[in-house]
Amino acid sequence: MSVEAGWEPIGRALAEYQRGVHDGVLEVFHDLGGPDPLPVAYFFRGVSEMNRLEREAIGRARGRVLDLGAGVGSHALALQARGLKVTAVDALPQAVEVMRDRGVTDARLGRWTELGTELGTGKRFDTVLMMMNGAGLAGTLNGMTSLLEVLVRVLSENGQILLDSVNLPEVREAEVDQDGVPVGDDGRYPGELHYQFSYRGQRGDPVPQLFLDFGQLRRMAAGVGLQCDLVAEEEDLYLAVMRSAEDPPSS
Repeated sequence: MSVEAGWEPIGRALAEYQRGVHDGVLEVFHDLGGPDPLPVAYFFRGVSEMNRLEREAIGRARGRVLDLGAGVGSHALALQARGLKVTAVDALPQAVEVMRDRGVTDARLGRWTELGTELGTGKRFDTVLMMMNGAGLAGTLNGMTSLLEVLVRVLSENGQILLDSVNLPEVREAEVDQDGVPVGDDGRYPGELHYQFSYRGQRGDPVPQLFLDFGQLRRMAAGVGLQCDLVAEEEDLYLAVMRSAEDPPSS
């Protein structure tokens, strides 16, 4: 099973859309069902088409911004329009090419595991933005712990992390273990899902996707010295902000 091969259908769909073919639709398969249709145009939305949580995150961003898992740069472009300096990072080569074509000034190919090495060093970002289920980049609960540890190292002294995810009903309804972590019948955290993407009849390998409930995010953030606050909710979606536990809340 190849993670890279798993994302390839999305990469092809994004590149095709940028070339002017705007009728493409991805099919999304996952542990909870599917296929669910996902129009490729969704990735190319302007600010007016974004949900309330996305607009809230864009408005809260400040200073030098790291847009992690930036996709085709829709959030990065909105931040640039506000005059912010943005480094937009994505692991899909096609997405990075599209970002550059669309006018993202600093678009880089890479993964969060490379932050602080190939993608730069030191505590350098005032805002880290992770949208469209930003928790999904971690893949698993263990991955989220590692991701938060990396992000702490690249934040500026008073930096913040803005992340959205989903409080899945399956997580809310699950039994909890002795550490307070919901556990499904298969012994896994119910938000640890596997996704498969299909585009024009070509289906990729399964890839891990984490949907992290706010309670677990807050617990895990505290484990790396971050205070985690709920900013906004929209049905099962939520937006959280994390900052050093010693920092005062931002306005």
